[in-house]
Amino acid sequence: RAVMEPPVLTRPPDVGDEVVAKSSEWTECLINDPTQKSGDSEQTLRVETWVFRTEHYGDFERLLKIRGFENTGQQATLTCRERQIDPEVRCAECMRLLRGGYYSSVGVAVQAYP
Repeated sequence: RAVMEPPVLTRPPDVGDEVVAKSSEWTECLINDPTQKSGDSEQTLRVETWVFRTEHYGDFERLLKIRGFENTGQQATLTCRERQIDPEVRCAECMRLLRGGYYSSVGVAVQAYP
């Protein structure tokens, strides 16, 4: 005799093959960060690519603020552009910014499903 229903499993959402979106709904930003190791005269370039819905640009700015992107003397550059959605793009590190409540207006970055 069953006492209760089985627990619900947590899993990523289903991903459909059909994608319908206007190009202006998505934004792609590149962060180019030249770094120099102490005692080394050679610079290396660290590049990050971020793709997100344009309506979430304010949250992206908050994420950069959390990471200290606007530090004085920093040589990193940020360039953004509108882009069309590509259903083949998969994120390497999916993140989500939670804000409000205990996290106040700045927020905290957590892992998220693609």
